[in-house]
Amino acid sequence: MGCDIHAMMERRVARHDGWDEWVNAGAPRCNGHRNYLLFACLADVRNCYDAVPIHAPRGVARGVNAAFSAWRKIWDGDAHHDSWVTLAEARAYVPPSLGADSWAELVEDMDRVKRPGDTDDDVRIVFFFDN
Repeated sequence: MGCDIHAMMERRVARHDGWDEWVNAGAPRCNGHRNYLLFACLADVRNCYDAVPIHAPRGVARGVNAAFSAWRKIWDGDAHHDSWVTLAEARAYVPPSLGADSWAELVEDMDRVKRPGDTDDDVRIVFFFDN
């Protein structure tokens, strides 16, 4: 049985009431593809490469946008390794050489949704996996 990623990019925006909110910024190109080396780098999933992941899975991101939250509920029970990574973290991570192209594509996708005035901490990818 294969493993799939379900991923969405988010941007942080300031609301008029002074609170920040994460909004859906679209799907990265890796969404729905079975790139196990990328999965290993993101969350230590299907890691037969001995890749050092960016960090251990963090769980569902705090303040995740409503569309992702609803999508995640559909997969409840089958979803695993929920996590998130900011653009700042993705830029700082050095993937294994075999996965460099996929990682560069992910960073490029995340950078594409960044707006003027945003920092690299204002963009993130939220994701989970299913088997």
